[in-house]
Amino acid sequence: MRREEGRPKHGQTSFTILGVGAASWFFFAMAIILPKWRVNYMGMLGYPHARSWGLFVVVGMETYNHHEHMGNMCRYFSQMAPGGLCMTPICLWYRTKCMVSMNMCAVCYATAFFFTLVLILHTLCLVWTMRLTPRLIRWSATWWCAQVVLHLAVTMFYIFMSADCFASLDNESMYPEPGFSWCLWMEGLVILCVTTNAIMSMTLMKMWPESSSDSSSGDSEDEDDDDDDAGAAAMGASAAGYPPSGGYPQQGGYPPQGGYGGPQGYPPQQGWQQQQQGYPPQQGYGAPQGQWQG
Repeated sequence: MRREEGRPKHGQTSFTILGVGAASWFFFAMAIILPKWRVNYMGMLGYPHARSWGLFVVVGMETYNHHEHMGNMCRYFSQMAPGGLCMTPICLWYRTKCMVSMNMCAVCYATAFFFTLVLILHTLCLVWTMRLTPRLIRWSATWWCAQVVLHLAVTMFYIFMSADCFASLDNESMYPEPGFSWCLWMEGLVILCVTTNAIMSMTLMKMWPESSSDSSSGDSEDEDDDDDDAGAAAMGASAAGYPPSGGYPQQGGYPPQGGYGGPQGYPPQQGWQQQQQGYPPQQGYGAPQGQWQG
């Protein structure tokens, strides 16, 4: 009955979508904020300290944002190249680090920007599923599927671009590529949860199609229009002095005289007798036969 009327009701499928979506939202937000996308726990030659990279900061002995880290590397390079001449190995090394940190800053900030947009879409899909109307169910199903594509695209972009940046450093010196850490694994879990929600949202959209809601609303609107037209016709008839049905009631309670007179319900006093107009009465109407009233 509710499906025919287009009035969805929360059930096991919608509650599962909300539960999985809320948990994945939390993991996704933590993955964006925490600086554990790439980690080198062993350090490297000349720097025996762990270092980790997030989407916003680089954590080592000190913590810097990516643009601050880029500024430090480029400042060191400019200080080692007086007059623009960079001839020493240490100057060439910091020139490479300046360029790599600039690329890494662009990659991480771009990844964070697109992941933030996806997080907003994630929140909207949860709100649409909570409201649970046929149209919002269709919207949430569409954008859950779009989120799967966006998650995969942005994650692959970060993996390949960051790998290229660290490979450039390793070509100039002994700088092993940091391994992926648990922020990336949380992102993989989020992709799995979003894929599950996309499948269940498509199932929910099939359970509560938008067409049933449109047809039922269209039928109710047609019925309302018919009722309004009938009411308007009845009001117009009453305003004109005619009852809507059932004939004309006798006015004043006077029966016609002698079985003659005007139409049913109207006494002869209201002008229905033809004698008053100067015409001879016809057979069976007006005065008795043989009495002419000039």
